[in-house]
Amino acid sequence: MGQVQPLAGDLQLWRVTPHWFRQEQEIQVSRTRSFSLRLAALLLLAQCILAQEHIAVSADAVLWADPGDLRSRDLFWGPGGKDRQPALPVEFLAEDLKGNSPKFEVRDSDGKKWTAKLGLEAKPETAAARLLWAVGYSANENYFVPNLQVKNLPATLSRGQSLMGHDGNVPNVRLQRHPHPYKRVGNWNWRHNPFYGTREFNGLRVMMGLIANWDLKNENNAILDKDKDGGPKLYEVSDVGTAMGTSEGLKGELVCLSPDSPHLTRAR
Repeated sequence: MGQVQPLAGDLQLWRVTPHWFRQEQEIQVSRTRSFSLRLAALLLLAQCILAQEHIAVSADAVLWADPGDLRSRDLFWGPGGKDRQPALPVEFLAEDLKGNSPKFEVRDSDGKKWTAKLGLEAKPETAAARLLWAVGYSANENYFVPNLQVKNLPATLSRGQSLMGHDGNVPNVRLQRHPHPYKRVGNWNWRHNPFYGTREFNGLRVMMGLIANWDLKNENNAILDKDKDGGPKLYEVSDVGTAMGTSEGLKGELVCLSPDSPHLTRAR
């Protein structure tokens, strides 16, 4: 038997709906509601999992931190400040053969270790690191020393001999160390990292363009960790020596152009 239902309209029409059809409709509605509830539950669970993963990543790694009032950032001294500048003179420890620029390790008068970099990258790297730090990105403590007195400096080095002065005086040197109390524990990849696709990561990419840092090898990116007390790891672009210059040929040499260079066109 079926159930008789009136249809809308002035003319009284009637339709007969079999019981089996109504039961099938009710089953379909029940299944639809059940599927919707399960889907909503899965979406809610996925949202919770993603939120937990985001919290875990954020708690374990830091790429950017709110710099606060940008006007309060001291760009002259940078992240280390005036109080953490190297105590001169320094003592030669060992030559560093990594990378393309001549470098060597030194110890200052307070016993702190620094990496001294010579050549064209010394000035732009100091400035570029300060700009990254000013907007909230982790940066090394860099100090530019126009004339560095180095004790026990060897008579000859493997690289950068033409950049040396006389009697242990070395002109135009960048002294660098990682933010205290962090040490380098590894590298990070531009395409595979915990921050890929975030606003903070894209902001770092924009900064690389603004400072014209073209040497974006993964080995120039550092993961920093504390020796004690744990805490989140810092992700930073550790080497920005090619900033504010241009590459020459395929050798990757930095060319700094003077204001009078014919290759520069004055903006009108």
